[in-house]
Amino acid sequence: MARPKTKKLSAAQAKVFRYVKMFMMKGYAPSLREISAHCKWEHASSAAYMLKQLEDKGYITRPPGARAIVLTPKGKRI
Repeated sequence: MARPKTKKLSAAQAKVFRYVKMFMMKGYAPSLREISAHCKWEHASSAAYMLKQLEDKGYITRPPGARAIVLTPKGKRI
């Protein structure tokens, strides 16, 4: 049975989102490795998965580019 989709962020998603938002005050987005290191994950694919979840929930968009992450209006309100 599939899990129901929710717009609410999980604890891990919220942690990643807060880190990305804070990091972007430097003027650029964190790399997948930087996100993984912050969250103490061994693989960058975990960070990629979380960013995909944040994108699916409407908090960020990811245009083409190595570090491209853009906060949506929804993401900026948090």
